[in-house]
Amino acid sequence: MNKKEREFNCFSNFSQLFFGHEIVFEQPNPPEPDIVFTLDNKRIGCEISTIFIDNEPGQKDSAIRKSESIQEIICRNVRKWLTENIPGRFEIHLYFYNKFIPYSEINNVSNKIIQVVETYIPELNLEEFSRIMVQDYDKIPDELGYISISTSPRLKKTYVTRAGSSFIPKLNREKIISNVNHKEKLIEKYRHLTDSNWLLLTINESIFSSEFDFIEENYGNIETFFDKVFVFSSRDQKIVTIK
Repeated sequence: MNKKEREFNCFSNFSQLFFGHEIVFEQPNPPEPDIVFTLDNKRIGCEISTIFIDNEPGQKDSAIRKSESIQEIICRNVRKWLTENIPGRFEIHLYFYNKFIPYSEINNVSNKIIQVVETYIPELNLEEFSRIMVQDYDKIPDELGYISISTSPRLKKTYVTRAGSSFIPKLNREKIISNVNHKEKLIEKYRHLTDSNWLLLTINESIFSSEFDFIEENYGNIETFFDKVFVFSSRDQKIVTIK
């Protein structure tokens, strides 16, 4: 999935939740913002940025993110197989050990996880919350410590994510400000092309280095040239308005 595809999916999910319905939007090329749409006869530009734990905005290719990019591919592979082959909605957590998985092993690891999931899903009760923890080292791939498989009537879609939620930090005000300031540098390039400018800070649903707990009371009154600023968690289906 390339940058434009990720941004398309992110803004589609955000707009559905924020407006309550789908809206038509464009994805122009630079120097225009990532997303452009019309609201109340005004041309709105929206920049999209994912917040990461392990480095500052604008920095790339940290060791954690390189490893997680491979783990994210594996999560997507498993989710794709589930949605295409198994009726129902599930939440799968994969606990990856802290070791690098070569690109050449992505399909092999994905298929091993799929075999485990396919074996244990029939044991779940789809009518209520039901969960199975698979820790049998003879069955799960060597790259994983455990696989958690659960289902619940409240789930709206199938999720496959990295485990480790107990280590998710709180999203502090400083992290918000650093991301806002980084994106502000781009406004002057397209300000004359839009009537209003929004910033959408996203929390990725499958990458540990971009998962946070909210502490909403600390996010207000951030000074910025953006007219509106939001934090959006796709997994939680939650929007926090910063400005």
